[in-house]
Amino acid sequence: MKQVIKVIRTHLQLKKTPSKNKDDSVSKEDVQKSVDKVVKEYDSSWQTNWKDAWSETKTKADLSSLRSNMDNLTIKYDSLKNYLSTNEVFKENEDLQNFSRKMTESINLRLQSIKQISTAIDNNEDMTQASDNVVETVKQADTALIQAIASALQAGYETN
Repeated sequence: MKQVIKVIRTHLQLKKTPSKNKDDSVSKEDVQKSVDKVVKEYDSSWQTNWKDAWSETKTKADLSSLRSNMDNLTIKYDSLKNYLSTNEVFKENEDLQNFSRKMTESINLRLQSIKQISTAIDNNEDMTQASDNVVETVKQADTALIQAIASALQAGYETN
């Protein structure tokens, strides 16, 4: 992910300067903390509840654990969507608003994938086929994530 952020940052530096806040009510530190929270929770939740859960799923008996992980991920992503919609930082300027919109879009696409997998588990469907069916949706979510990060960088967000 850090490599992608570097490429986006270079591209944006060639394009224009970071956007200005409407006023001084939101500090650069507030932007940094808020964007960090969203990006880190989004990524760590996916890693723990999706990627790791799939790698641990070897038998039909493991599907119960996978289903539980899908439920946990849904709760975490719903909470993250709520944070995006209620945090005043993301209303501060056009770039931060776009970050919020694109992150919400990415989360919604991932939630769609989660729902498809959960339904497949509930209906005892072939998990290989089910996972193949969500690949495109996950790719779309990744594209929205990249666009969100580009907006955050444009708003002055700096990666660690």
